[in-house]
Amino acid sequence: GLDQEAAWATDERAVTRNVDTVRGWQERPEASGRRLHVHFFTRPVAVQGDEAATSMVIERTRFDQSGALVGTGETFEVPTELIVRSIGYRGLGLPGVPFDDGRGIVVHTDGRVEPGLYTAGWVKRGPSGIIGTNKKDAIASVASLLADADAGLLHEPSGDIDALLASRGVTVVTTAGWRAIDAAERARGADAGIERVTIADRDELLAIAQGG
Repeated sequence: GLDQEAAWATDERAVTRNVDTVRGWQERPEASGRRLHVHFFTRPVAVQGDEAATSMVIERTRFDQSGALVGTGETFEVPTELIVRSIGYRGLGLPGVPFDDGRGIVVHTDGRVEPGLYTAGWVKRGPSGIIGTNKKDAIASVASLLADADAGLLHEPSGDIDALLASRGVTVVTTAGWRAIDAAERARGADAGIERVTIADRDELLAIAQGG
């Protein structure tokens, strides 16, 4: 509804831009005789056709009490000759960790599974939101961790933490290393005339961080 839209727009600057973009679509004249149809609160459930796709079966969705989107059982078909699949995501459980198979998330309270075990991101909330949403989720999880630490519920491993991580083959990225990565991405962005160019190769990231 409009109230929910206004709340999202206030909470996330990116949402404001998205809302403006969608509204702008309504004002654009048809330039090629083609029209874009956007269906909110829907999800694909089946593809019809024998040798080739002829239609997509779409199910209407709604929010449940927890804020997750669930199916309503109401469906409709959209004729189609081409289907483009976007990247999907579903969390997977770990042995001994409580998991909600229906929603694909780790069961938690404010990010806390139990003292010493925490969750964040899509396996905490489900595959929704943007980077800003994940940041807020992480802050909530870290707040739970710090509260447990203040309450004396966490126990540090014996010995030096750096030695422990090294024994497990874990390469540590320090704050200085992160700043080196940030500077490298910004430098590449400046060469391309944009704010930054994201470096996605893990080995390259580690090399830059260790050099920093």
